[in-house]
Amino acid sequence: MRPSPAAIAWTLLRLGLLLALLPTRAASQVPEAELKAAFIYNFARFTQWPDSAAAAGPSFCIDEHSPLTPAVRALAGKPLDGRPLTVRTITADMAPSGCRVWILGPASAPPPVDPQGTLVVSEGDRLDGRVMIVLVLEDSHVRFDIDTLAAQKAGLRFSSQLLRLARTTR
Repeated sequence: MRPSPAAIAWTLLRLGLLLALLPTRAASQVPEAELKAAFIYNFARFTQWPDSAAAAGPSFCIDEHSPLTPAVRALAGKPLDGRPLTVRTITADMAPSGCRVWILGPASAPPPVDPQGTLVVSEGDRLDGRVMIVLVLEDSHVRFDIDTLAAQKAGLRFSSQLLRLARTTR
């Protein structure tokens, strides 16, 4: 079940307010890893998946060496598309099969195969054709860039509201 346009707008408004508060109160209260994990969760909420990926259920796979691993693991069980989210730790040689969201750490290599039906999110500064969303820290703010062409190749589409919040899109 897809969220209604009103629910999307409300969530994006809350996310925008959180971003606006970052330089003041929220930055000192929300650790960076937890904030990035919340961004990733919302990326998944505002992504349109091919039927095959949606049928498999919501699962996040995260690089075992990523500094985000504890914060992403804390999302396990949270509802996504009406079903509980599962979180798996992955190693560099694993393929992204069974992962709806593949989360790479700053030094991780991209998935070894083109990930059909999988959203690849990375920390750092690399939109390389397989990574669809890159999280960056800019002036103490978490920002993100989106590669819509990489997403299209994987059969994914992002909501227009999510695209508007991106620092850059290509």
